[in-house]
Amino acid sequence: MRNKMLRTHLVTWILLMEGSDAHGSVARLQEFVNEGTQVIIFVKSSDGDLIYYLPSIDTHGITRFRKKGRWDSTKDLKEILSSEPQETYNLSGRHLKLAVKEILLAVQLSKPSPLDGSVQLVSGFDVQIFNIVSSALNFSYKAFLPRDNVWGDLLPDGNVTGIIGMVARREAAIGLSALSISETRESVVDFAFPYSSGRYLLMSRFPKEKNRALAILSPFTPQIWAFVTSIVLLMGPVVYSVSYLLNKLVAADVKIDFQWFQFNIFRSIVNQGSCINEDSLQVRLVLLSWFFFCFINAALYSGMLTAGLAVPAYETPIDSLEDLPRAVKEGFTVGTLGGSNYESFFKTATGGLFKQTWELFNHKDRSKSFVASIPAGVQRAMVLMLWLFTLDEAQKNGTVFPPGSGPSAVVLHLGQGSKKVG
Repeated sequence: MRNKMLRTHLVTWILLMEGSDAHGSVARLQEFVNEGTQVIIFVKSSDGDLIYYLPSIDTHGITRFRKKGRWDSTKDLKEILSSEPQETYNLSGRHLKLAVKEILLAVQLSKPSPLDGSVQLVSGFDVQIFNIVSSALNFSYKAFLPRDNVWGDLLPDGNVTGIIGMVARREAAIGLSALSISETRESVVDFAFPYSSGRYLLMSRFPKEKNRALAILSPFTPQIWAFVTSIVLLMGPVVYSVSYLLNKLVAADVKIDFQWFQFNIFRSIVNQGSCINEDSLQVRLVLLSWFFFCFINAALYSGMLTAGLAVPAYETPIDSLEDLPRAVKEGFTVGTLGGSNYESFFKTATGGLFKQTWELFNHKDRSKSFVASIPAGVQRAMVLMLWLFTLDEAQKNGTVFPPGSGPSAVVLHLGQGSKKVG
């Protein structure tokens, strides 16, 4: 059971023993059964009756099998499994070591004691639940912070960090914090049933309103402006060439001025009308198509300009992981909770968007990309918002800051995974 990780609160093992030394084997088995293994032992006596033993944990955390009586074959086995749940899960006043890490709203801690480094659970949603559990299971505890002050995970080199490591190495009997279940964590520790969950969040600066100094150009993209400019410059030579060729074919002695055609083409695009006087059907068809294009262009431009001025335009927001590469190019720094499951998601990714995001973190200076707690990250983002607001106001007043002054902008990836006691 131990080697194959077959211990779970969902499975109860039933062991049948018989022979002259069966009762002695029950006592020796106590040395090998770790806490958490649920097992019932039936010993067949010489008269053919079955005597059953149930495990209990003494105050020192050692498993003891206690003789409970004889099993009547008419009694349902389920009655034995659920006959004494309070006694089975009573820790008899044991004193446990608790690994804990502070988390916003869930676990609030006191400062570490200068004597032994222990901390007190002050308040929080998880703290209240844990105190109810300790009272129901009849145990006391003393809480300690992990030395590396992280939630922890199984590293590629086999080391286990943080709270997860303390529990995996049996330095602590239980861990308390907002812990997310992952495949690597489950390979070294057991988790209790989840009782709360949350979503991942992206936190970034609110998009600034765009500068309206060049609002007159905003209705069209640079590509559209290049197209309109090109077509205006091209239509003058086209109309002139058609008119010139027609006059050559009919041998008409009419003076044609290229600048006159080009000027009237420009007048049409700015809704000033056209003074071109041509009787030929071919030239009139070319001009008709041009006037139709000018009409549509003017209607689109005026409508989009009115809409753009009526509704404030903002910078492109950062709404998802896909936006982070653009944000980094604009000077932002991507960040997350250091030593958390969020960091592990990106760090262990072998491809796709998570791996691309991991490459955007500042790995040369971890302090810029990995914060110790959610409040620290929120505080950093708030400081950045205040600095950017001050910078904007200073620029409006003509104040110039030297290059490199002030903090770097940060996009902070926050969130609360499932809260669990494990």
